[in-house]
Amino acid sequence: MELQKLESDWDMSFNPSKSQVLQITKSKHIIDTSYYLHGTKLESVPSAKYLGVTISNDLTWNSHIDNITKKANQTLNFPRRNIKVHSEPLKYTAYKTLVRPQLEYSAPVWSPHTESSIAHIASRDEQLAGQSMTTEGRLVSRTCFPP
Repeated sequence: MELQKLESDWDMSFNPSKSQVLQITKSKHIIDTSYYLHGTKLESVPSAKYLGVTISNDLTWNSHIDNITKKANQTLNFPRRNIKVHSEPLKYTAYKTLVRPQLEYSAPVWSPHTESSIAHIASRDEQLAGQSMTTEGRLVSRTCFPP
C-alpha cells in the first residue's frame, strides 16, 4: 500500500511488470515475503541493475564484476574485427576509449575490496589488454591486444 500512496502523493505511476523486489540480507535463511503492486505480485530477484551497477542480495560485487567483464570482452571484439591496422597506439586508444570505461564505470561505488575480486578483474583486464597490470587494485595496462 505504501507504494500506491507514493504514487498519488507524487502524481506518478509505477509499472508492476517493470518492478522487482530485491531482499538484501546476509542471512542464509531468507524469509519468503510477497510484495504486491496494483494486485500484481512483484518478481523477487537475486540481483538487480541500478544505474549500471549490479547489486546482489548478499551485497557482494561478484555478479557486477562478472557482468562488466563479460560486456568489456564483447565490446573488445568490435575493434578486433574492425581495426585492421597493426598500429599499437591506435589499438591502445581504441581499448582505452571503448573497453576500459566499462571496467572502471562507477568503480568508487563497487571498488573491488577482496583479493578474489581484484584478481578476477586483473585477469580479465590482462586477457583483454594482453599485458599484466595491477598496482594496489588499480587497473593499469600498456597494450591492448595479445601479439
